[in-house]
Amino acid sequence: MKIFYYLIISFYVLISGNASSQDFPARGEIYDFNIGDVFHTYLSASIGMADLQNIEIVDKYFSQNSDTVFYTQSVVGLYSSSDTPPWGEYYEELETIFYTNLLDTFTGDSLFQLPELYNNRLIVQTFDSLGGSEETRRYAIGCGEVYMRYFEFDGQGSVSANFDLVYFKKGEEEWGEEHTIVGLDEMIKENKLTIYPNPAKNYITFQLPLNTIESIIYITNIYGISIAEHHIYKGQTQIIWECSNVAKGVYFYHTEIEATNYSGKILIQ
Repeated sequence: MKIFYYLIISFYVLISGNASSQDFPARGEIYDFNIGDVFHTYLSASIGMADLQNIEIVDKYFSQNSDTVFYTQSVVGLYSSSDTPPWGEYYEELETIFYTNLLDTFTGDSLFQLPELYNNRLIVQTFDSLGGSEETRRYAIGCGEVYMRYFEFDGQGSVSANFDLVYFKKGEEEWGEEHTIVGLDEMIKENKLTIYPNPAKNYITFQLPLNTIESIIYITNIYGISIAEHHIYKGQTQIIWECSNVAKGVYFYHTEIEATNYSGKILIQ
């Protein structure tokens, strides 16, 4: 597997023409978004999750020293507790993300361009291999992270995760195939299990359906690995998860209550 990835990287370098002689871009070039930019992404993991997101940049501002850029983005998504549809939850959220050290060089293992990828934008690719795991990531000028492949084998089984930017629109420029998230059943939007606040920093409250029976809420990272479990007892109406010591990032929850599956995304800031 390792040899295969190195061959792929070498192939990209060879076919990129003069790209190998180019300088690696600055972080600010990779994360150069503008208000109105649209990105559609797809994330899945073999252990059991899939997440479809339509993202639009609605605000942009810089730190006082201009070394950090902040983006407010509107997110409409569909989440599944399987690595393929059918989708289990519709969600909408407004979140702020940021990137710092904008003048630093964004280095990687290879630098290339391909006409069929991201409208021929310059791509930085990284590859990491440690023990039984391998991870490849791509970052494109003006689009941020556009691709991720993760694979881990522990001798008993394997885990894989995949992320792709499938569509973007920047001004008049478009690339890829749009997601359409419309016409969902209203019962999906009115999930009886709700969580708040989301995004969160210190705690998250799970507001449970009425007449709850015993169950368990599972919380996993993007690779499907469990990081927390909360037992639900009969008649319980609320669970509070202290998450102040959890690393910033995206997590997922799922549970089954009275034959109904509930699942969704959690953002820890």
